[in-house]
Amino acid sequence: MSNPEALHGARRTMTSPALRPAPYENDPFMITWAESVCRDLEQRIARLVIALNLLPGHGGEFTPSLEDLPAPDPKELMPHQQRAWEELRGLVFLRDAMVKRCIDRMGATTTGELLLDIEDELAQRGFPPGADGMDVHALLGLKPAAKA
Repeated sequence: MSNPEALHGARRTMTSPALRPAPYENDPFMITWAESVCRDLEQRIARLVIALNLLPGHGGEFTPSLEDLPAPDPKELMPHQQRAWEELRGLVFLRDAMVKRCIDRMGATTTGELLLDIEDELAQRGFPPGADGMDVHALLGLKPAAKA
């Protein structure tokens, strides 16, 4: 484009979706609902990780990525453990979808604050950092909140 006027006009009309305000960024009902759903998901995931002995540093290893979640050998697991693995995989998938939806609807900043609040609450309830496979403080380079 040799016409600077045309180039300037094109720049004004091209906006990244990431720069647009999120539609529910300041909606208290949406934020409260998302926090409640995410908290319940994170707490159940953490309990399953502990029950399946997957905590890092405790003889197991858990990763939040669904692709990296190992498929156990069914012969080595009892039936209740197999069900727990299946539930864990489903909840990790659901959590990932929920976080993506929160980012799309409420923005990255609001979603990040929401996840930090949930992580702090889980720590206050006695869950170790990263028990849900997502250590948000470490991911963002922040110090964990002090236990109350």
